[in-house]
Amino acid sequence: DYLIGGTDSNDCFGSLLRHAKDGNVTAQYLMGNAYLEGRGTETDFDKAIQWFDTAAANGHEKSQDIIAGDSDAMDILLQIYGQGEVEGIPADLHKALDFAEKFSETGNLMAKMMIAQASDHAYLDEDGSFADYKNDERAAGLYQELVAAGNADYVKIAAYNLGCMYQTGRGVTQSAAEAVHYLKMAYENGEREAAGILL
Repeated sequence: DYLIGGTDSNDCFGSLLRHAKDGNVTAQYLMGNAYLEGRGTETDFDKAIQWFDTAAANGHEKSQDIIAGDSDAMDILLQIYGQGEVEGIPADLHKALDFAEKFSETGNLMAKMMIAQASDHAYLDEDGSFADYKNDERAAGLYQELVAAGNADYVKIAAYNLGCMYQTGRGVTQSAAEAVHYLKMAYENGEREAAGILL
Protein backbone atom coordinates (compact mmCIF):
# COMPACT_ATOMS: atom_id res chain seq x y z
CA ASP A 1 0.00 0.00 0.00
CA TYR A 2 2.85 2.38 0.88
CA LEU A 3 4.79 1.63 -2.32
CA ILE A 4 1.85 2.42 -4.60
CA GLY A 5 1.18 5.72 -2.87
CA GLY A 6 -1.46 4.71 -0.34
CA THR A 7 -1.41 5.10 3.42
CA ASP A 8 1.62 4.32 5.54
CA SER A 9 -0.34 2.48 8.23
CA ASN A 10 2.59 0.18 9.05
CA ASP A 11 5.09 3.06 9.31
CA CYS A 12 7.15 1.86 6.37
CA PHE A 13 8.75 5.28 6.19
CA GLY A 14 9.95 5.02 9.79
CA SER A 15 11.30 1.53 9.17
CA LEU A 16 13.09 2.69 6.00
CA LEU A 17 14.59 5.62 7.87
CA ARG A 18 15.96 3.34 10.61
CA HIS A 19 17.49 0.96 8.05
CA ALA A 20 18.88 3.85 5.99
CA LYS A 21 20.57 5.34 9.05
CA ASP A 22 22.00 1.89 9.81
CA GLY A 23 23.67 1.91 6.39
CA ASN A 24 21.28 -0.17 4.27
CA VAL A 25 21.92 1.14 0.77
CA THR A 26 18.54 0.08 -0.65
CA ALA A 27 16.77 1.86 2.21
CA GLN A 28 18.88 4.96 1.51
CA TYR A 29 17.76 4.93 -2.12
CA LEU A 30 14.12 4.40 -1.09
CA MET A 31 14.43 7.33 1.35
CA GLY A 32 15.50 9.49 -1.57
CA ASN A 33 12.39 8.39 -3.44
CA ALA A 34 10.20 8.90 -0.38
CA TYR A 35 11.28 12.52 -0.04
CA LEU A 36 11.16 13.04 -3.80
CA GLU A 37 7.58 11.81 -4.09
CA GLY A 38 6.25 12.68 -0.62
CA ARG A 39 5.59 9.07 0.41
CA GLY A 40 5.07 8.80 4.15
CA THR A 41 6.54 12.26 4.63
CA GLU A 42 6.49 15.76 3.21
CA THR A 43 8.15 16.25 -0.15
CA ASP A 44 11.64 17.63 0.46
CA PHE A 45 13.92 17.80 -2.52
CA ASP A 46 17.04 18.70 -0.56
CA LYS A 47 16.62 15.63 1.65
CA ALA A 48 15.89 13.49 -1.41
CA ILE A 49 19.19 14.55 -2.97
CA GLN A 50 21.03 13.97 0.33
CA TRP A 51 19.73 10.38 0.53
CA PHE A 52 20.45 9.69 -3.14
CA ASP A 53 23.94 11.09 -2.57
CA THR A 54 24.45 8.83 0.46
CA ALA A 55 23.23 5.76 -1.43
CA ALA A 56 25.42 6.69 -4.43
CA ALA A 57 28.48 6.99 -2.18
CA ASN A 58 27.69 3.49 -0.87
CA GLY A 59 27.63 2.03 -4.38
CA HIS A 60 23.92 2.12 -5.32
CA GLU A 61 23.97 2.34 -9.13
CA LYS A 62 20.59 4.02 -9.74
CA SER A 63 21.45 6.66 -7.12
CA GLN A 64 24.79 7.19 -8.82
CA ASP A 65 22.96 7.77 -12.11
CA ILE A 66 20.67 10.31 -10.45
CA ILE A 67 23.51 12.18 -8.76
CA ALA A 68 25.80 11.96 -11.79
CA GLY A 69 23.14 13.49 -13.96
CA ASP A 70 20.60 11.07 -15.28
CA SER A 71 18.99 13.20 -17.98
CA ASP A 72 15.41 12.37 -17.01
CA ALA A 73 16.11 13.11 -13.35
CA MET A 74 17.68 16.45 -14.29
CA ASP A 75 14.70 17.40 -16.42
CA ILE A 76 12.33 16.53 -13.58
CA LEU A 77 14.28 18.70 -11.14
CA LEU A 78 14.27 21.63 -13.55
CA GLN A 79 10.53 21.28 -14.17
CA ILE A 80 9.75 21.00 -10.48
CA TYR A 81 11.57 24.18 -9.53
CA GLY A 82 11.25 26.04 -12.81
CA GLN A 83 7.52 25.55 -13.25
CA GLY A 84 6.24 24.35 -9.89
CA GLU A 85 4.95 21.10 -11.39
CA VAL A 86 4.74 19.14 -8.15
CA GLU A 87 1.99 19.88 -5.67
CA GLY A 88 3.44 21.22 -2.45
CA ILE A 89 6.68 22.43 -4.05
CA PRO A 90 6.43 26.01 -5.25
CA ALA A 91 8.37 27.20 -8.27
CA ASP A 92 11.75 28.55 -7.19
CA LEU A 93 13.63 30.08 -10.11
CA HIS A 94 16.75 30.66 -8.04
CA LYS A 95 16.95 26.97 -7.16
CA ALA A 96 16.05 25.98 -10.74
CA LEU A 97 18.89 28.10 -12.11
CA ASP A 98 21.31 26.69 -9.54
CA PHE A 99 20.46 23.19 -10.77
CA ALA A 100 20.57 24.36 -14.39
CA GLU A 101 24.10 25.70 -13.94
CA LYS A 102 25.25 22.31 -12.61
CA PHE A 103 23.37 20.25 -15.18
CA SER A 104 24.40 22.34 -18.19
CA GLU A 105 27.98 21.19 -17.62
CA THR A 106 26.84 17.62 -18.40
CA GLY A 107 25.26 18.76 -21.67
CA ASN A 108 21.63 18.72 -20.47
CA LEU A 109 19.62 20.60 -23.11
CA MET A 110 16.81 21.72 -20.82
CA ALA A 111 19.37 23.23 -18.45
CA LYS A 112 21.09 25.06 -21.31
CA MET A 113 17.76 26.40 -22.53
CA MET A 114 16.79 27.59 -19.06
CA ILE A 115 20.09 29.45 -18.65
CA ALA A 116 19.92 30.86 -22.18
CA GLN A 117 16.43 32.24 -21.64
CA ALA A 118 17.32 33.63 -18.22
CA SER A 119 20.43 35.27 -19.71
CA ASP A 120 18.38 36.57 -22.65
CA HIS A 121 15.38 37.92 -20.79
CA ALA A 122 16.54 38.20 -17.14
CA TYR A 123 13.04 38.61 -15.78
CA LEU A 124 13.28 40.35 -12.45
CA ASP A 125 11.71 38.98 -9.33
CA GLU A 126 10.46 41.26 -6.54
CA ASP A 127 13.91 41.95 -5.13
CA GLY A 128 15.51 42.49 -8.55
CA SER A 129 17.90 39.60 -8.01
CA PHE A 130 17.78 38.34 -11.60
CA ALA A 131 19.15 41.59 -12.98
CA ASP A 132 22.70 40.23 -12.80
CA TYR A 133 21.71 37.26 -14.96
CA LYS A 134 21.30 39.38 -18.09
CA ASN A 135 24.03 38.40 -20.54
CA ASP A 136 23.16 38.58 -24.23
CA GLU A 137 26.46 37.07 -25.40
CA ARG A 138 26.03 34.05 -23.15
CA ALA A 139 22.44 33.64 -24.31
CA ALA A 140 23.49 33.71 -27.97
CA GLY A 141 26.26 31.18 -27.37
CA LEU A 142 23.91 28.78 -25.61
CA TYR A 143 21.26 29.18 -28.30
CA GLN A 144 23.91 28.26 -30.89
CA GLU A 145 24.80 25.15 -28.87
CA LEU A 146 21.13 24.19 -28.72
CA VAL A 147 20.71 24.65 -32.47
CA ALA A 148 23.80 22.50 -33.07
CA ALA A 149 22.41 19.75 -30.79
CA GLY A 150 19.61 19.22 -33.31
CA ASN A 151 16.68 18.50 -30.97
CA ALA A 152 13.70 19.97 -32.86
CA ASP A 153 11.92 21.22 -29.72
CA TYR A 154 14.95 23.21 -28.64
CA VAL A 155 16.01 24.20 -32.18
CA LYS A 156 12.63 25.87 -32.71
CA ILE A 157 13.04 28.17 -29.71
CA ALA A 158 16.81 28.69 -29.92
CA ALA A 159 16.81 29.47 -33.65
CA TYR A 160 13.91 31.92 -33.25
CA ASN A 161 15.67 33.78 -30.45
CA LEU A 162 18.96 33.78 -32.37
CA GLY A 163 17.20 35.15 -35.44
CA CYS A 164 15.77 38.00 -33.36
CA MET A 165 19.19 38.67 -31.84
CA TYR A 166 20.86 38.83 -35.26
CA GLN A 167 18.09 41.10 -36.52
CA THR A 168 18.85 43.71 -33.86
CA GLY A 169 22.52 42.97 -33.15
CA ARG A 170 21.86 42.09 -29.53
CA GLY A 171 24.64 39.83 -28.19
CA VAL A 172 25.89 39.14 -31.73
CA THR A 173 27.07 41.18 -34.72
CA GLN A 174 23.95 42.40 -36.53
CA SER A 175 23.37 40.44 -39.72
CA ALA A 176 20.23 40.30 -41.85
CA ALA A 177 21.49 37.13 -43.55
CA GLU A 178 22.02 35.33 -40.23
CA ALA A 179 18.66 36.59 -38.96
CA VAL A 180 16.91 35.15 -42.03
CA HIS A 181 18.88 31.88 -41.72
CA TYR A 182 17.86 31.28 -38.11
CA LEU A 183 14.29 32.50 -38.50
CA LYS A 184 13.79 30.13 -41.46
CA MET A 185 15.20 27.32 -39.34
CA ALA A 186 12.82 28.20 -36.52
CA TYR A 187 9.87 28.27 -38.90
CA GLU A 188 10.83 24.91 -40.41
CA ASN A 189 10.89 23.46 -36.88
CA GLY A 190 7.40 24.73 -36.06
CA GLU A 191 7.86 28.27 -34.74
CA ARG A 192 5.05 30.07 -36.60
CA GLU A 193 5.87 33.51 -35.18
CA ALA A 194 9.06 33.46 -37.24
CA ALA A 195 6.96 33.79 -40.40
CA GLY A 196 5.76 37.27 -39.45
CA ILE A 197 9.28 38.53 -38.93
CA LEU A 198 10.50 36.93 -42.15
CA LEU A 199 7.70 38.61 -44.10
